[in-house]
Parts: sequence; C-alpha cells; structure tokens
Amino acid sequence: MTASTKSKQMLSGKAFEYALLNQFEEKLKHKTNVQVIINSSLTVAKDCFNNVSDLSKSEYMLYASFAVNFLIDIEPKLSNDIVD
Repeated sequence: MTASTKSKQMLSGKAFEYALLNQFEEKLKHKTNVQVIINSSLTVAKDCFNNVSDLSKSEYMLYASFAVNFLIDIEPKLSNDIVD
C-alpha cells in the first residue's frame, strides 16, 4: 500500500467519521441531550470532510444516516436518556 493510498484512506475514513457524528447529533438532538466535544480529533475529521468532493460528502452523509438509523433502531437507549 502506497503512502498516497494510505492518505486517501485516512481522509475518507475521517470524513466518514465526521458524517457519522453529524448524523448522530442531528437525529438525537431533539430526543435527548447531546453535546459534541470540540477537540483536535473533531477538527481533523471536519477538515477531512471539508476536503472531499461534494459527491463524496453526499454519499458519506447518506450512508451515515442509514448507519445511525440502524443503530438507533437496535439500541433505543441512544434516544431515550436512559442511564444505567
């Protein structure tokens, strides 16, 4: 695997991480308390997201939406403020 390939994979992975965070926040903010902690990891992920093509951004957001909906369906505690 070349350095360029690793770099593209890292960029894509971090961009998708940001899309997941965005979708979790969007889908849960009206159902429960959500607080995104702004730190260097978030900044890196957001920068990677902002540096992919608009098509990739749209795809990542769509796939992240599917993933978050699935996770909320199988783990209702995510959206019900239940703490064990």
